[in-house]
Amino acid sequence: RVVYRGQKGMVLPKCFWEDNAQGVRGGVEMAFLSTTSDMDTAVGYAASGSLATVFSIQVGAVDKGAALSFLSQYPDEDEILMPPRSFLEVVGEPRLIATSRNPVLSIPVKINCNLLCPTLEKLRGSRKTMLVSALRHIAKEVARDV
Repeated sequence: RVVYRGQKGMVLPKCFWEDNAQGVRGGVEMAFLSTTSDMDTAVGYAASGSLATVFSIQVGAVDKGAALSFLSQYPDEDEILMPPRSFLEVVGEPRLIATSRNPVLSIPVKINCNLLCPTLEKLRGSRKTMLVSALRHIAKEVARDV
């Protein structure tokens, strides 16, 4: 299965063009990664600006993201959200797609989703535990010193 990510106005860093020491090209997306199963949607978005790029992202059974169409203002775009800190590995050569507006660079990549990224609920719970523990420790110190 393939999903698509259109973007515009960004120069990709050299890690997408040059192999690293392990012979790999690509990079980590630190934020959520919005994609679509509709290539025309991604190409249309990207072509509306300069430096148009579309990632053609191979997804698997585990690294497949979450479908958000039922929540979307634009359900026909078939949005699929990938988690933060997902790695995009370039797996083929880029090609140009001609459009009526701007040419779009299409880059084939494979995604490796970060499945260890905690949920907001887990982060809140961890923070609460840490703060309660610190408060108890401070209360013991104050009681000891008074």
